Order: sequence, then structure tokens, then C-alpha cells
Amino acid sequence: MPSTLSTKVGIGLAAAMMACSSEITQPVGAPQLTIVVIEEERMIPDVDFDEADKDKTNGICVKDTPSGTLVLKDANEQTPSQLCPPPFLFKGKAEPVKIGKEWFLEDENRNGVVCAKETGAGRFIVKDDNTETPSQPCPPAFITAGATKDTRPDIPAKLLAEADDNDNGMVCVRIMENSANWVVKDDDLNLPSQLCPPSYSLEFVGKKVPPKV
Repeated sequence: MPSTLSTKVGIGLAAAMMACSSEITQPVGAPQLTIVVIEEERMIPDVDFDEADKDKTNGICVKDTPSGTLVLKDANEQTPSQLCPPPFLFKGKAEPVKIGKEWFLEDENRNGVVCAKETGAGRFIVKDDNTETPSQPCPPAFITAGATKDTRPDIPAKLLAEADDNDNGMVCVRIMENSANWVVKDDDLNLPSQLCPPSYSLEFVGKKVPPKV
């Protein structure tokens, strides 16, 4: 006989979020996971939008992450049929970002932090973090998500790599002061002594230049 699990809200989400109740059934012996469906509508601060809109065309690409942080990059006006790469959504200024997420949460230690691994577009497997190993609370294949304090959130490198237009494995990232959103731009090879603007940090995304034939 399948068992029924009820939904619950997890990892200290903001009051503006709306948890939607649902029920699922699992076979006997299956891991007891709680599924949480969250839908949030968020506005992008003007200062974040303007920072990401490098070409000043009033359009940027936006992607949410397990930590709740938004990754912002400039839209590619040179490819009007696909302004943003598939993981990102195109948004105009003052246009709200509607985020829908489905989580499997096991925050057993109730510290508001879990480990997340993306299994598909917008789908994550979540397990509790290990507080006995604070230097590595999550397995290598997982990223930390939730109410982490005094640390910046883990952002999947493949999202940042979407801004690596020159394919050298490096991008520039600025964490916006008020929102903590990430603005990502490609590094400037024309300025080898200063690849990134002063307010940005250089991040390695693991992408490699394809070998020349």
C-alpha cells in the first residue's frame, strides 16, 4: 500500500513566499522525503538590473538558484531569436520574476541549511547538511542552500559559465550589496592587467577552450 506524505515549508523561507500544499504517494520502503512546492514573485532592484544590462537595451537574463539568489547577465541582442541561454529567463525592467521550485527537504538538524543537487531543469534532490564537518557540510556533487550565515551562497558553475563568451574558463562576478544577487559578465581579455572591473571578482567556471584543429 502506498503511504501519503504531507507537505511542509522548509529552510526558513521569507514571508513573501507562498507554500502550496500537495500530496504524493510512495511505495513502502521508499525514502521518507517531503515535497515542498514554493512559488515566489520577486522584483529585481533597479540598481541590479542596470548593472547587468551592459548594452542598456532594457533587457537582461535571469536565473534563480537553490539558495534563493538570482544570477543576472546581459541579454544577447545579436541573437534576437534566443536572447538568453536555456536556463535563463528574459526579463525587462520592472518586470517581476516568478519563481516556481519543487524541493525534497530533509532539514533534520533544523539549522536552515541543506545540500542540493540539480537533477534536471529546476528540480533538485535535497539532503541535510553535515554539521560535524563544517568545512565541508555537503558532498562534492551537492551545493549548500538555505540560511547560510557569513558565507556567500554556492552558485552552480554552469550558470556562471553562460557568461563565458570567450571560452577561457573565467568570468567576472559582482555580489550586489543590498539584494545579494549575482551579476555575471565575461572577463575582458583586452585588459590583461585588470580582467574584471574594480567591484567584480574573477571566478573560474571550469570551461575550457576547444582545441584548435
